[in-house]
Amino acid sequence: MASMDRCLVTFFGDGDNDSDTDCQSLTPASYSGSKRATTAGVEISNQSADCFKPQRRQSARAERRRLKRNSKSSYNTEEDDDRVQSSNLTRSQTMHCSKSCGELLPSSLPPENDEGNIEYKLKLVKPTSSRLEHLVTQLKWRLAEGQGQAVYELGVEDNGVVLGLTKMELNESLRTLEAMCRRLNAKYTILRERQIDNGTRKAQEILIRRLPNDNIELVESRLAVLGNLDAGKSTLLGVLTQGDLDNGRGRARLNLFRHPHEIQTGYTSSVSSEILGFDARGNLINYSGNRCVEDILDESSKLYRLIDLAGHIRYQKTTLRGLIAHDPHLVMLVVSSVTGLTDMAQEHAALAVGLQVPFIVVITKIDLCDHGPVLASVEAWLKATGNKRVPLVVQTKDDAITAADNIFQAGGSVTPVFPLSCVTGSGLSLLTEFLNVAPTNPQSRIGLGSRHLQQQQQQQQRFAQEFCVDSVASLCGSGKFSYVLSGPVLNGQLREGELLKLGPGVDGVFVTVRITGLNRNRLPCGAVQAGHWASVTVCLQLEDRNWGSHSLPRVAESFARRGAFLIPLNSHPPAVLSFSAEVALHCRQRGGGGLSGGPLRHNQPVNILCGIVCQQAIVSNGFLASASASSGLNSSKRRQQQQRRMDCSVASPVQVHLRFAKQAELLRPGDRLVLRSGHRLLGVGRVLQTNNLLES
Repeated sequence: MASMDRCLVTFFGDGDNDSDTDCQSLTPASYSGSKRATTAGVEISNQSADCFKPQRRQSARAERRRLKRNSKSSYNTEEDDDRVQSSNLTRSQTMHCSKSCGELLPSSLPPENDEGNIEYKLKLVKPTSSRLEHLVTQLKWRLAEGQGQAVYELGVEDNGVVLGLTKMELNESLRTLEAMCRRLNAKYTILRERQIDNGTRKAQEILIRRLPNDNIELVESRLAVLGNLDAGKSTLLGVLTQGDLDNGRGRARLNLFRHPHEIQTGYTSSVSSEILGFDARGNLINYSGNRCVEDILDESSKLYRLIDLAGHIRYQKTTLRGLIAHDPHLVMLVVSSVTGLTDMAQEHAALAVGLQVPFIVVITKIDLCDHGPVLASVEAWLKATGNKRVPLVVQTKDDAITAADNIFQAGGSVTPVFPLSCVTGSGLSLLTEFLNVAPTNPQSRIGLGSRHLQQQQQQQQRFAQEFCVDSVASLCGSGKFSYVLSGPVLNGQLREGELLKLGPGVDGVFVTVRITGLNRNRLPCGAVQAGHWASVTVCLQLEDRNWGSHSLPRVAESFARRGAFLIPLNSHPPAVLSFSAEVALHCRQRGGGGLSGGPLRHNQPVNILCGIVCQQAIVSNGFLASASASSGLNSSKRRQQQQRRMDCSVASPVQVHLRFAKQAELLRPGDRLVLRSGHRLLGVGRVLQTNNLLES
């Protein structure tokens, strides 16, 4: 019997052994917030149980009943402590449970928050017509808070106490919820179910997703993929978007390559993107089954734009530009179990941390070798002092849901880790489940990461319409000075036939353009809105202004360029030629290599990446005070301290004055920027103050 117990039952260690929870890798046991003493949690392996004879199965069931009785008595003695502990936990931390485990449910949850997309409901049994209208309005509010996605907890009181519902009450509540969803053109799916009082009562966690009326209401969530070369980034995206496993020789990645030399070398050298969708029931929608782009857009209620970036150091400038220009909501760091966590992967992760973008780690090629050492190195790096990340190894579906609930919580400190294989398909379903449940279009974006920057962005006035140009193509023969501009819509809506301003161009001025065509996801459309990546065909109207000695083709090229903006006609944007910024300098790592390092010197040329803007700038002698300097220092001492910090390449924030070398750009205080020199990453910071060239 002792040997059988070792095969069938897994006992979890006492919580006293995990004293340093902030630096421990999270598991379903530790992350859920439920106390799992030696007899408080029992995990049954069905696969092992099937190997035994019937009489041994009966003995195992008797042993499990005995352990369950003991765990009940142990849990009830500590019920008050659990209530106090759960009040400090997040919703997903407290409510995490697994139906495959014998884990006891927590007695309470955090109190309901009036804001956000999470709603607690004890029961929804036969509401009156007025009550139903109130419930529909409430659901509409939660869907708006979650960008078309909401989570309902049935069987839970507003104060967080989990009571559960009987079978009849649960069925009636689901019928009411279905009627509410029908009124708002939404559908629901059950994520998790909890049994209470030996299964007589149940509590359910339900995901509700609104169906878009048309493609313009389908908001994209952008996910950028980073990692070293040969890590399997393009192969992973090919498997996700095409629905077919890889053959072990990179067949799945061929659809993402854009150039012949990429197919020959196997290395991505450009920025490519594909779309991936989920319907209202959580089913994956990709190109499998002979689907085209139109089918994916029609069937999806949640859409991801997957951005494949280069991993070779030769194309590091392209990678940085693609990461900042596409403004991702989430970053996927891909690590190969063969090569491990390389310096390039650490640089990419440090860049995501500096830009305040939450990221997940995917360990690929686990079918080739044991990924245990690589997983240990990833956990150790995430738990390092400078990173302050809490790894969560995803092994079950409940782990994926817990990771999705907490990826944007606590400043993005939780980092899920997904071991998978693109050849055998192991672990792919957990990654897709995470992408399905993850919040839609969250506000943790570049430039909006910290609370201070969020408040600053809310205070500053944004234009009613904003479109930023990432790439330009000239249209020959379709009209004089006609261009196709590709980039993100930052604010408002753009419609065909509208007149807007484009610039800044020559002397920092803006020129009038007319929109003659719109495309999104390779399909023509009548309008695009904020959050969309679109292609806009414009015709420049240059004849109504005297450009002096400048030729019209040169003038047109100065406006139709990467980094230009489309804004309303009645706006007065500032053209910025010089600005002050707060930058956290990156010190060169000992032993080597990498991309970081280098102090800033007077008149040193650096490359500025600020959103779509990519231009060379000169470090002027207008050094300002360090962010951590004391206000009591006089100007000379403050300047000496600033120069000493810069000469020593200390990673603390410093303030520096920069001036564009070529032409003025449209910048505003609070914008995030990256400084680089050649292949070296100098630092990450934000714009503090701008000096306007002129007011248009």
